[in-house]
Amino acid sequence: MIIFFIKTALFSILLTSLFACNSGSTNDVIQPDTGIPEIPGTGIPETPEDALLGFKLMRTHWSSYYVGDLSLPFDDKLIAASSKMNTNVAKWLASYQANNTRGLWREQGFELSSANTLDANLYSTYSRLFVMAKVYRLPKASLYQDAKLLAMLIESLDFLNKQYYKVGVKETGNWWNWQLGIARSVNNTLILLYDSVPQYLINNYIAATTYFVPNATHLCEGDGASGSPAIFESTGANRLDNTQVVLTRSFLANDTTELSAAIKALESVITTVDSGDGFYRDGSFIQHDSLPYTGTYGQVLLEGIGKIAGVISDPELQESIASIYTIIFDSFYPLMINGQMMDMVNGRAISRVSGQNHNIGHSVLNAMLFYTETAPSKSLSHLKSIIKTQIKSDDYRDFFNNPVYFRNHQIAQQIVADDSIPMITERTEHKQFNSMARVVHHRPTWSFGVAMHSNAVGNYECINGENLKGWHSADGMTYLYNQQSSHYTNYWPIVDSYKLAGTTFVSDKREKCGGQLRTEGNLQDLITWSGGSSIGVYGTVGFNFTNWNDSVSAKKSWFMFDNEIVALGSDIANTAAFTAIENRKITANSKVYVNNSLLKAETPFSGLLQQLDIKVEDQINPLSYVLLKHQLTDISISENEGNFSDIGNNTKAVSAHFITAVLKHDESNEYQYMIFPNSSAEYV
Repeated sequence: MIIFFIKTALFSILLTSLFACNSGSTNDVIQPDTGIPEIPGTGIPETPEDALLGFKLMRTHWSSYYVGDLSLPFDDKLIAASSKMNTNVAKWLASYQANNTRGLWREQGFELSSANTLDANLYSTYSRLFVMAKVYRLPKASLYQDAKLLAMLIESLDFLNKQYYKVGVKETGNWWNWQLGIARSVNNTLILLYDSVPQYLINNYIAATTYFVPNATHLCEGDGASGSPAIFESTGANRLDNTQVVLTRSFLANDTTELSAAIKALESVITTVDSGDGFYRDGSFIQHDSLPYTGTYGQVLLEGIGKIAGVISDPELQESIASIYTIIFDSFYPLMINGQMMDMVNGRAISRVSGQNHNIGHSVLNAMLFYTETAPSKSLSHLKSIIKTQIKSDDYRDFFNNPVYFRNHQIAQQIVADDSIPMITERTEHKQFNSMARVVHHRPTWSFGVAMHSNAVGNYECINGENLKGWHSADGMTYLYNQQSSHYTNYWPIVDSYKLAGTTFVSDKREKCGGQLRTEGNLQDLITWSGGSSIGVYGTVGFNFTNWNDSVSAKKSWFMFDNEIVALGSDIANTAAFTAIENRKITANSKVYVNNSLLKAETPFSGLLQQLDIKVEDQINPLSYVLLKHQLTDISISENEGNFSDIGNNTKAVSAHFITAVLKHDESNEYQYMIFPNSSAEYV
């Protein structure tokens, strides 16, 4: 197997890097035929033949992530994906504007005067070139090894390097695009094209990425940095991106020193932390200092380590990342449900069309698949069972319809088809993530989550024009997953963001992005308790909630059992407050009963509520809410319309029916109700 040869070659590489003297360079920058002045070389050291073989094998394996492994089957889904990419690339070839300082494509203009958009448009252009390089290497694409396509790629990369992404320029706009986005894209592109492009082009981009990202552990320290932000040590997902830039550069440069530096930089990534970014002992994952981000930034980290571990089968590296399997099982898997990643750990990605929970869940599964070729046997069987179960149980979105990493797609097909890998059929589990103020409770036919914040955990993040109405998404919001597998997909643009299930609130008008409590010195210091405890598969949660501007407070708690959840609230300190017991997306033909009477959209209910039952097609039994103390409640059915542009940067119109039930607190400063996610006459 290729892993064996990589492992053998890597051993030689590491020995060379430890004991060999680096003298001179065998890869000086070659002057292009155009006569453009050369860019200084990078002083790549001489490497022995076995090390060169090792780097070649690593480039081959890395490339297979994107274009597949020819020794494994290419199914119809991969052929269709290749054809779709080929179609797009053919269109881009037709609309290509050679050597145009206004942009190689009109829709991605980067005039030199456009300082505020140059970085983003350059990144988009390099990302497009990466897709085109994949098509050039895809054996099932009609543009496979097409001479015109290759000439265009070389011409474009050369032009962009001479004009924009080169030694001597200064970053404008977002530093991330220059240091991580573009650097990773161009390195991956050149790895795919390594044997087909002139050496001077590879060397010039080695020089450029070194200029912007000289080391695997720090960002904004290159000579191209603008000075804002200041130099900082990368952590969490940023460390993985940072490391990946240097690692892939070492593949291009055949540079043992950079390879060793990249491997060493991984050591701190999965070391548990007690504060700030990273993984915590209870399985929590924090990014941006205080925000739960397992599904997005955590996924990037998991994927990054997996890609590297899949290529470099060095025993020391594998030993240093051995705890990653505990992280997979304790940090990621508990938050996955039938192919979905729970929205309460997806952060501002919920406002993206591409950030819906099935999409994020499939990204996590793709990240897990990187480990299936190197995982120790004691972890491998459980890992494969998780992957197989999550893929097969997703009845809303087919994992195989959208291949991202072709090699992983091939491996996933083998896992799903392997009858010796058992499915996880009964899931009874309770998991407390107190370090990020999240709780999840699983039963075979439903799952329940609670999202909170505190004096240590932020309430929500709205930056870069995303998640504009995330105000209450961690104010004790409850997330209920059952057979309605599409419930949280396209949910956030059309749900009433003031009335999220489980939250206690006042109806004051909110400004977009307003009331964020997520930075040091700006957390909700009045919330000194948001967490819980568990006994086996049962658990309880407490939350001494105070809202963003201290206008309402409440003591909130949840008790989670086999068939029901008990929700209690007391000391609600504002008579104008409300508590939403549900704000659920339903189908048009759903049946809603209030106190055993059918509720119709044209006749909302307002009165004392005893019991609310919601029956959506595909649910085994109704979802029921029983009030232990009857309370004045407003209940309505509505058809909501909206657009992703209402909450973020994407544009997509969506609509759905909703059932909303809100308790009033003008006469009662408490609430007591039970939730039966899969109710029947036996329980209700």
